[in-house]
Amino acid sequence: MKINYRYKLLTILLLLSLVLGQTSFFSFSDFFNQISVRVHAQELEEYFDEEYLEEEYLEDGYVETAEEKNEIEYEEDYQEIEDTLEEEKTLDTYSPEEETIDEEEAVPTIEVVETTEEIEQVEIESQTLLSELTSSFNEVQNSGMIDGLVNPVGDEELIAVWSRPTSTSDLVAHLNFGEWVVVENIAVEENHLWFLISAEINGAVVRGYIPSSNLVTTNEALLNWLSENSINSLGQIGRNNPRARQLQRNATNLNAFPASYRPLIQALRNLRPNWVFVPHNTGLDWNRTISAQMVANRNLVPSNSPASWIANPRHIEPGWVQASDGIVRHFMDPRNFINDQDIFQFELLGFNAGAHTVAGTDAILNGSFMHSSRPTGRRLANGRSYAQAFVDIGRARNTSPFHLASRVRHEQGAAGTSGLISGTFAGFNGIFNYFNFGATAGAGANHNQIITAGLTFARNNGWTSRDAALTGGANMLSANWIQRGQNTLYSQKFNVTGTYGDMWRQFMQNLLAPRNEGRQVRNGYQAIGAINSSHVFRIPVFNNMPGNRVALPTTNQPNRPATPAPPPTVPVFRLYRFAEDIHFFTLNTHERNNIASRGWGRDEGVAFRVLASGGQPVFRVLNPATHRHLFTMSNYERNTLIRRGWRDEGIAFRVNPNGTVPVFRLYNTRTDRHLYTVSGYERNTLIRNGWRDEGIAWRGN
Repeated sequence: MKINYRYKLLTILLLLSLVLGQTSFFSFSDFFNQISVRVHAQELEEYFDEEYLEEEYLEDGYVETAEEKNEIEYEEDYQEIEDTLEEEKTLDTYSPEEETIDEEEAVPTIEVVETTEEIEQVEIESQTLLSELTSSFNEVQNSGMIDGLVNPVGDEELIAVWSRPTSTSDLVAHLNFGEWVVVENIAVEENHLWFLISAEINGAVVRGYIPSSNLVTTNEALLNWLSENSINSLGQIGRNNPRARQLQRNATNLNAFPASYRPLIQALRNLRPNWVFVPHNTGLDWNRTISAQMVANRNLVPSNSPASWIANPRHIEPGWVQASDGIVRHFMDPRNFINDQDIFQFELLGFNAGAHTVAGTDAILNGSFMHSSRPTGRRLANGRSYAQAFVDIGRARNTSPFHLASRVRHEQGAAGTSGLISGTFAGFNGIFNYFNFGATAGAGANHNQIITAGLTFARNNGWTSRDAALTGGANMLSANWIQRGQNTLYSQKFNVTGTYGDMWRQFMQNLLAPRNEGRQVRNGYQAIGAINSSHVFRIPVFNNMPGNRVALPTTNQPNRPATPAPPPTVPVFRLYRFAEDIHFFTLNTHERNNIASRGWGRDEGVAFRVLASGGQPVFRVLNPATHRHLFTMSNYERNTLIRRGWRDEGIAFRVNPNGTVPVFRLYNTRTDRHLYTVSGYERNTLIRNGWRDEGIAWRGN
């Protein structure tokens, strides 16, 4: 049978392409489809002239018409090429992964349009995979709270939280690096794992989805689950992925830290390759943070400290005096403690079953009244040791027993002779308080007054045995600090997880506590050979920090005295209504709860703080037509709007004209609404989106 010469030439060219490098069946198919489809569908008549073919075939005596002959020849040649392809594809040396194509010579591909059936099949497979993962993830959840830190993967400036597990959904919020989050559930999107997380940011709960690659965790159960399901650091689910523990070692994003931090962290990474460092971008200004910390009685040092450490030699409590500005700056500068001895004040305080052993906990207690070798070290119920008690409590509360042990040792001292834990203090027989909760009685209080205050607190909480006091105190520490984001020794001393007005919520007054307790924790790891294990450190970063580390103050440096305690303040809450895209502000808790219960969509927590009494008034007026409020300090603006039909709702709250937190006012000219915010990031974002900047509305605290 004759074959048209043009078609022969096309066939030869295709086979040569296969032999010379088109070894991938899939890329060759694309190549063949593009050429053969065009030739057959668009240019066939041009290459195969019907009259020429008819004459040629008739001269040879064939009965079939030229059109039938042409179709037969095409089908036979196509089958010959398919047979050749099948042989190439089944060769032992066939390896699509090894295929390399010069970009200039690469054949363009035809866009593949998925059918409805194919899309449905992908969705079915995703749902099946999600069902399998969810079943095993439920076991992880049953082991206790799952938490971690959001961490940058690339060069992003903030971590986006989405309404659904895809970056094409609605943006819920942005989180700063190092924000502490709780993992509530999982989702699978295009073979990638997402976490449903929640976080409390300035009193508001943010809830949404982040890629699993943006979470760093010490949770043993979650790490095991990720490894068992072959989920890699990019959140990809696959059989050949490295184990999650190995991948987390590479989670440190050095470029996310300021330049002055990087050589310090790199030195530790070289020394301890398994350690992970996460920046905690506090969003706080360095100097304003120091000022907030210099409130009287907020930071104390031993009375026998160097003179340059002391702002006022008057005893605040027996043996303790007000810390100077210079020493507060030194101990607050994280860079002074990014070293092998002091780094553990930044370690996450969650429970780690692999590292937090009874032996390690007992090593922290060595030399104290709680060590297992001492008679006093086994006076808990049923002869249980303190070390075992701390491990049991830590496991139940997802809290490091090393932290609990070092905290009690720090509060009670090595001898343990305080009346807070003797059980025999006059009027408080059988009452114990290991963590010193409530043991404050104001400046100038004597020793007995402090003990009485602490034991009164303990009695009110039912701590009528040593075991009850340890468990109750640990529960309180975990619930009120660790599980509210103050989950390092540093952040328990210096609350940099909120705003300047939140600095009061600090566990201890002792300025040296984070360093000293961190060293005790390190000794525990060293004693059991776990110092090189995987540890996650949350390192604070401030805005406008000094270029170099703050050195210890010298004796000839002037010390700024502590500032008087600020006037009492109250929070102003911010709520958001989705339907009308408006915000509302109130300091009235009843109004807040009432509005939230009426479907206002989202309670965004504390917007700023204002004076509890006194100060300058901020007025509230309502547009009855649009149901939108305006807040203003201007009597002129208020009266003008009232004349135009706005309803006067009186004084919303009162502010301090010397407040340290500016509240910015912005106006959306398209929707005729205002927004008030203390966030420079939110302000700048809205300005870029066309909002009008109206400056500082007032100052909060």
